[in-house]
Amino acid sequence: MKFFVLLLLILGGIWFFFREKKPIVSSKKNEEEMLECAACGVFASNKEMLLKNGKHYCSKACEQKGA
Repeated sequence: MKFFVLLLLILGGIWFFFREKKPIVSSKKNEEEMLECAACGVFASNKEMLLKNGKHYCSKACEQKGA
């Protein structure tokens, strides 16, 4: 009986170290780039920002202030 348990432990250890490891999936797919408003300094996602003359603004009001 001890031999059987020892054999199972050895085989389990071999399987654990030599099994095919799954690749680690990066969670960066869901991350959005955060940019700073050129007028007020608020950070917002790239999708929400307005771009004018190479500068990013968080709203129309800030865009008018910065222009």
